[in-house]
Amino acid sequence: MLTKPEKGDATAAVPFPLPTAMKNDFPQLQTAGLFSLQGLQILVLGKDGQPEKKFKTGVLFTDPAFFDIFSFPWLAGSSSTAMQNPNSAVLTKGNG
Repeated sequence: MLTKPEKGDATAAVPFPLPTAMKNDFPQLQTAGLFSLQGLQILVLGKDGQPEKKFKTGVLFTDPAFFDIFSFPWLAGSSSTAMQNPNSAVLTKGNG
């Protein structure tokens, strides 16, 4: 699903029930996963709690199945450890 609001960035996502429905309806599927790609602003805070740096970037929220479907050259982290802890992250360099 791709949405483009009148103002702001477009978002892309797989609706939560879709992977389960696809696996039920298409048993030949080996795996199906969730993702949500969003344009976000990331703030890096200094010791005083004030923003030192701002990054506008695409952030992908996903489940473990995503790493069974796609592979990436990692800058930090790995697909085997990415989902072990809540709020963990892996980094890869974007293509654009």
